[in-house]
Amino acid sequence: MNKTPFFDRNGTQLLKGIALIMMFYHHFFTFPNWWPEGAEYPLLEQLAPYFCVPLKMCVPVFCFLTGYFYYFAKNKTLLYSVKKITDILIFYWGVFFVFAISAVACGYHYDLIPFLLEIPALFRPTMWFCWYVYFYYISMLALPFLTRLMSPKYWLDLIISVVIVPVVLFCGLRAADSALAQEVLQNLLFWLPTLLSGYVVAQHDIFRKIERFETDLIHSDRVRMIVYVFSVLLLPMCRHFSPNTFIHLFNAKVLNHSVIAYVNLDVILTPLFIYSVIQIHNRVSLPFVEKILSQIGKYSLLMWFASCIFYNNSKAVFNPILYYPHNPVLVTVWGLLLCYVFSFVMDKVLSKVVNIKNSLMP
Repeated sequence: MNKTPFFDRNGTQLLKGIALIMMFYHHFFTFPNWWPEGAEYPLLEQLAPYFCVPLKMCVPVFCFLTGYFYYFAKNKTLLYSVKKITDILIFYWGVFFVFAISAVACGYHYDLIPFLLEIPALFRPTMWFCWYVYFYYISMLALPFLTRLMSPKYWLDLIISVVIVPVVLFCGLRAADSALAQEVLQNLLFWLPTLLSGYVVAQHDIFRKIERFETDLIHSDRVRMIVYVFSVLLLPMCRHFSPNTFIHLFNAKVLNHSVIAYVNLDVILTPLFIYSVIQIHNRVSLPFVEKILSQIGKYSLLMWFASCIFYNNSKAVFNPILYYPHNPVLVTVWGLLLCYVFSFVMDKVLSKVVNIKNSLMP
């Protein structure tokens, strides 16, 4: 079994850059009720229902990459997970601290309990889009145990990852009696199977198996290229036709409770989307575009966090700034630029803190 990733660091950054642009456009233009007064995009308002769910494929892309590269970690231990969790939390806390000061300056008042809950990202009036933080640290704490269930048989691993784990989470969701627990379990139920599918794809080298299969099936490189391009364009749109992205399997009774078993469609769509992007990347050389996407990908985590400022408890001040250029393309570029500059500066400080923390860890 090949123990190296199917794509290199440049390919990873490219994927993250594409996913982040999808996320920004998803947030900026597929929720018309988030637009400030005076921002009018009639055509985009009509298209929003069709592109909202497809563009959210950005989330399963990040989930998949987390699981995929976890497989290549040398030591899949709790200590490794704690190291990775504290890395992301330092970036999260750094941005939260800056934005909390900004919120207070804008007149927002923090109550003690909600403020404390925002530290682990369980309540987020400031870090609006950062539910992924608690999803990440819960997943990373679970992965050392879940991956021990994996076997040499890919079909068995897929059953565990995309059927059994969701059924267990579904039972937990049915038993949960608090809104916070339900939110956490709902996000785990929705996104953890895609993360685990990334691990399975890496463990069984499925990308290379797909490559061998489609090379034998389609001999023309030009035809394969057309297939890749159409896959990148059409696979996200499949989410629109199945907005819950679930394929129902069966119902069962567990301890007198009705349990629904299903497969999340993202575990199929996401690896195929990523595979197609990488194949296009391997065949088409656009250095300038790739450099921009790679830079966005490099700071994608911080840019994700930074984008919260436009919709959080300071939005009355910052939301109009985002939409100031009016033109949708310029708004997207402007939003990316603002978040990139902020992230570039924050990274200079927070990366040093992360390095010091890691030097103190065994």
